[in-house]
Amino acid sequence: MSRVNSAFGVGLVALLAGACTPPPPVSKPVVPVVAPPAVEEAERGQLCSEVRADGAGSALALVVLRDAQPNECELVTVKAGVALDEAELDKTVRALFATGHYSDVVGVTEDSPRGPRLALEVVPLPKLVTLNFEGATALNREELLKASRLSESAFLAKDDVRRAALGLSEAFEALGFRHVKVQPALSSVEGKGSALSFTIVEGKRALLKEVRAEGLKSLDQKTLDKIADKLLGGAVTEATSEELRQRLVSFLLDGGYVAGEVSTMAVTEAANGDLSGRFKITPGAKFKIGTVGLAGEPCLPGPKLEALVKGTRPGQTFSRKKVADDRKALEAACAAAGSPRLIDVATDLQLDKKRINLVFGMLPL
Repeated sequence: MSRVNSAFGVGLVALLAGACTPPPPVSKPVVPVVAPPAVEEAERGQLCSEVRADGAGSALALVVLRDAQPNECELVTVKAGVALDEAELDKTVRALFATGHYSDVVGVTEDSPRGPRLALEVVPLPKLVTLNFEGATALNREELLKASRLSESAFLAKDDVRRAALGLSEAFEALGFRHVKVQPALSSVEGKGSALSFTIVEGKRALLKEVRAEGLKSLDQKTLDKIADKLLGGAVTEATSEELRQRLVSFLLDGGYVAGEVSTMAVTEAANGDLSGRFKITPGAKFKIGTVGLAGEPCLPGPKLEALVKGTRPGQTFSRKKVADDRKALEAACAAAGSPRLIDVATDLQLDKKRINLVFGMLPL
């Protein structure tokens, strides 16, 4: 009994002792911590093309166009998904330049979380929001715009202002304003673009009052005035000066002076603005016609064709007008005979003999 009690006592003590010991820890399931998905940085500019990639390799993952006008991705021939093609990049840069919207276009390759990125970066030209002309009276606004080759809402390139000022100056000079002054003023309009104005001082109009020539005694003033014709009283420009010179050259050729020379016109301006033009003529010797021949496919028997050549017979003084008259006579005769021809005149100049040989070539039409 005592053993039992002893045993019982031992068990009770053990039980009591166990009641004072902390219980073993309870195992809990491990929950993995998942980082929030990375937020992909928004692309700056227009996204022209893209592919889903893991960021590895040399193929372009993205192609973007920055600071450009809307809807110009259609000009970008470089595509994502393949390695950068330098030829396509050059083609794209040229196409963007050709729009006239930009002063610079560059392609830059960059790293991105998705892989290589090609960024096409442009430098926009300023936009012309206002265009004004002050001081002009001889030209209206439409004519001024045409001369300047500018228009509102256009993009203003680097040399546009200089070219516009030059175009305006030339337009006024063509009207006889030899001392015109064109002063441009360019300013920025915040948030919109640029404002451009031209101040124009026309000055006094100067016109051609007289024409003089020296070096050819047979050219009298009455004939010279007739040669100048309607150019007298008009503005003097490079075009009108050259036209006058060519008229004098034609006069020499009609007189047989095949090797004659005419200088450019020297212009002097009087105090009242009237202009005087002067030419120096070096006529040389008169040329005679040497031989005259017919070639090609004749439209009539030879004797009939030869009879039509009246102004350019051997021994006569050469005249370009007479050559033209004979050519027209041959063409008219061939047309009337039902065999139209194009008459081409070939010349052979013999300077040492002061002679010119002619051949009228006949070409079927």
